[in-house]
Order: sequence, then C-alpha cells, then structure tokens
Amino acid sequence: MKNVTSVFIRQNKSNYGWDGLTTFILSNLFLIFSLGIFFIFLCLLVLVISVKAKTSPTKNKDKNAKIILVAGLRLEENKPKQEYKVRLNRANNLYQTINNSDAYIVLLGGYTGSSSISEARAGANYLIDSGLNKSHILLEEASKHTLENLQEMRTLLSEKSLIENNDYSNVYIVSSRYHLCRLLILTKGLKISLTPIAAEEFFKCNFTFCFKLLIEAYYLHWYFVGKVWAKLTNNKKSIERIS
Repeated sequence: MKNVTSVFIRQNKSNYGWDGLTTFILSNLFLIFSLGIFFIFLCLLVLVISVKAKTSPTKNKDKNAKIILVAGLRLEENKPKQEYKVRLNRANNLYQTINNSDAYIVLLGGYTGSSSISEARAGANYLIDSGLNKSHILLEEASKHTLENLQEMRTLLSEKSLIENNDYSNVYIVSSRYHLCRLLILTKGLKISLTPIAAEEFFKCNFTFCFKLLIEAYYLHWYFVGKVWAKLTNNKKSIERIS
C-alpha cells in the first residue's frame, strides 16, 4: 500500500488545496482503520469490469454511433505511448465500422508532465497519420486528469450541440481495461451514462496490470471518501468539483 501511495503522490504534484489534502488524509485513515476492506472490494470491482469489458458495442448500436471518446494518457517525448496507441487504434477501428457520416472521435487530455503539446493533440496527430480525416476529430485540451477529462468533455459536447437532453446513449468511451471502472463510476457521478469499450483485444493479467489495478482502486477509494465527506460537511465547493 505504501508503494501505491508513493506513486499516486508522484503522479499528482499539483496543489490539491485544503479540501484535497483533507480528503486524502481521511481516505488513508479510513483505509487503515477499515483494514482495507473497501479498498479490496474496489480492487475486485476494477478486476471484474476489466475482464468483462467488450471491444465493441452491439451491432445495432454501432449503426447509430455518434461520438467515440478516447481517454488520454501522459505522453512520452510529445508522442503517444504504446498503451495510448492501443486506445487510439481501437477508436479508429470502431469509427471505421459505424454507419454515421456525422460521427466524431473526441480525444480527451490536456498538457501534462513536461510535454509541449496536449495528449489530445498528440493523439490527433497519430490518427491523422493513420489516415483518419481530421474533420472528424475533436479535441478536449483543458483537462489534466480523468475527472476533468469528463467534465470538460461534457462542456465541449454541449457547446458543439452534439448532445441534447443529456442523452449519451450513442456515446462510447475507449480506454484501457483497468481504467474503465473509474470512468464508469465518475461518469455516473456526473449523471452521464457512456458505453465502455476496452482498448485491448483480450484481458491479460500480469504485474503491470495488477499494479495499475491497485492505483485505480486507490483513486476510487479517495474519490468515494471525498464524496461522502463533502456531503456530510455540506461542502458545496467540493460537491461541485465532482459533479
């Protein structure tokens, strides 16, 4: 657990503010005093969704697809890492199979780490080099983490009039299997229902996956503790931040 916490802190060097610091401490205290029971449950949840995730929606829904979201990933020398490329390839393959000339691939991810371009822009460059028409690509470049990805995506789709009456029934989100659970839980908190699509063709359990599973469960643990604390204290600022 100590290693997971250390990685978490290293990957999130920005200032969380007092609210973030408070919930971070509370999350760890709850983790200790609950003997990690809830954390273990979250690990199992991430695992189950990773195993069950599909690589494409039903055929009927394919024909009506309107938007394919792609979760971003930190770049390596301004280029997509292999894991990000797998996500982008899955989105491109899905786009090629649908029957909707008005469909878009929406890439999520702003400027992270030391990169001079956004995750979304790097993803777009990769897709364009793969032959995708850039007119069918939209970029969300203002976010720095998963929750912001989804919040900024919601704003972008609304501004582009691509979503009406909060209807996300024809919107898919592509990401790595280990990441889908957190996406689904965060979108539920935002009152959005998306169809998850696994980037990898098959589930593969190895050391890397297990490590990332722990990270995802840790993020979710913090999210839930923070959400409960915000409601108990009626902290409107925190509630607004996660909704």
